[in-house]
Amino acid sequence: MDFVASWFSGGGGGNRSVDESSDATRSESEDEATADRRCRSKPVDSSTTSEAEEEHEDAEAKALLPPATILHSYDEIRRAIEERAKAHDYPSGLTNGGNTCFAAAALQCLRRASALTLWFEDVSKFHDAFNCKKSGKFCVVCEYAEHLERTKTCRDAHSIGKLTRDINKVARQFKRGRQEDSHEFITALLDAMHVVFLKEIGGEKKYDLRTQETTSIYHVFGGYTLGTVKCMSCGHVSKNFQSTLDIPLEVSGKIGSVEEALEENYCTEETLEGSNKYRCSKCKALVRAKKGSKIHVSPNVLMIPLKRYSTGRFSKITKYVSYPSTFSLGPFMSDDAPYEVTPPNYRLFGVLVHQDFYASAHSGHYIAYVKLEDGSWVLCNDSRITPSSEKEAMKQKAYILFYERAEPRGAPRVRPPGYLEELKSAREMQTPQKSNGLTTTALIRDEHLSPSSERKPTVLTEDLSKRLQAMRVKETTTSSPSPGRAVPATNGRLKKSRAPCADEEHSVTVETGSKTLRLPYRFENVTVDDRTELKMTVTLEGCSSVEHFSVEFISSPEQNKYTLRITAPGVYEQPVEIDLPENIVDEPTRSTFKKATSRYCVRFPLKAN
Repeated sequence: MDFVASWFSGGGGGNRSVDESSDATRSESEDEATADRRCRSKPVDSSTTSEAEEEHEDAEAKALLPPATILHSYDEIRRAIEERAKAHDYPSGLTNGGNTCFAAAALQCLRRASALTLWFEDVSKFHDAFNCKKSGKFCVVCEYAEHLERTKTCRDAHSIGKLTRDINKVARQFKRGRQEDSHEFITALLDAMHVVFLKEIGGEKKYDLRTQETTSIYHVFGGYTLGTVKCMSCGHVSKNFQSTLDIPLEVSGKIGSVEEALEENYCTEETLEGSNKYRCSKCKALVRAKKGSKIHVSPNVLMIPLKRYSTGRFSKITKYVSYPSTFSLGPFMSDDAPYEVTPPNYRLFGVLVHQDFYASAHSGHYIAYVKLEDGSWVLCNDSRITPSSEKEAMKQKAYILFYERAEPRGAPRVRPPGYLEELKSAREMQTPQKSNGLTTTALIRDEHLSPSSERKPTVLTEDLSKRLQAMRVKETTTSSPSPGRAVPATNGRLKKSRAPCADEEHSVTVETGSKTLRLPYRFENVTVDDRTELKMTVTLEGCSSVEHFSVEFISSPEQNKYTLRITAPGVYEQPVEIDLPENIVDEPTRSTFKKATSRYCVRFPLKAN
């Protein structure tokens, strides 16, 4: 079992919910759901974090938390993807009821997302349409199902229906008769249907966030991104998983293609330094860090909005940005992507275009190019459906691109029984407890807990940071040195035989960025109150205060091995590790500390002869 004792640290360091009493028509809460979806995976302030949320955060420190159950069968979506060639996909026109082209173009592309369209043919398995109609209230799921049925049976142009007539019931920010944004309409529509499905199976409050994200909407469009920040001092990596229904891409500057935008977003790292330094949760200090992002779970239907809107006189980026007809997300995926049983290869099926007037983002017209299952393309311009070509579709100044996976991704893995209970136990061990005047914290050093895996070694951390200034070492007398000699290692770590010579000084070298420093240290045996102790003295150049660095004591009793790891973020580039003599230290956590400018001493009790 490994133990870590920390003497001194180096300075400072959700679930969304919708009122379950809200009406099933979703007339008041769809827009709130949309706003909540955009920030649901962001870090929650620890002062307001619930116990369940803390458990989930613990789980996602290493990997994406599996759902507790699957709300909508993923097999239904997989079957729809595999049978999409059977779908009736030739579109019918949608009449413009007055500034409704944004919805018409969006719905034409959504209908061609055959995985969801085919799933909706059996939506009655998951949604009680009869009671919705009986109530006479607006239901976004019923209206979308009726829209799909009309497009299937009508050969002539027809009305979109209540999805635009009662558009403020899809999301309150929308106003009938006003030109809205196609991307906002799509995300609001999908999220409103998602929330209705959740309400019908118990409500959002019944399920944790990752379980909520197993409805048909997330099976089809849902994915996850993984944001990482790596401390350049200690190597600690902080992770943040965010669910998403689309992958927006910046196209400003020199970006000329979707591939370049993906590489910019998911293959490059930002260095956090200077006034933008990162506060590492392990170093407890502001440090230089590398920040990056990857796609962690790829969607079955990939929706890519190109962020063409900017501030200024002309608020739209009107340049042509090329996009592929087929491509792979593989180069942009994280190394431990959990559901990728088949390659994430995609093919284009929809191109939504905003035809602006004088580069305006507030006026214009929306059209859509849609690829049919037979490989042909059509142009959907409100009520007019005309044959087109792939060449024509590929040269548009696209606003939103729609891709589908060649093969369905893997199914979400259900959370094993007892998963969160183990995490809760681990977190409770982290709760500070008073022991002999010291603050003791227990941690679990584990990659990813599961009932089938063996529990990793327990790590004990002793934090004396609040007592450092008050600590003093009594007068001591030096005893005769123990035999043995310490031998400096070439990598900054100390190797030795059994015990150090009291009259010999050793050193270890560290890099500071501008120069190489030689840090001297020495061991000696001292007598304190008729008791022999080992005293280690080390000079840490550049560290005039205990707030500049932290020290961990790493103990492996089975191997009789003890190591001091000194981390000084902002001073030294890498941690300094010094091994203590073997088989001589007894109860090393019973230590005392003394400092004088940059010279520091730590004493350990020795084993009896």
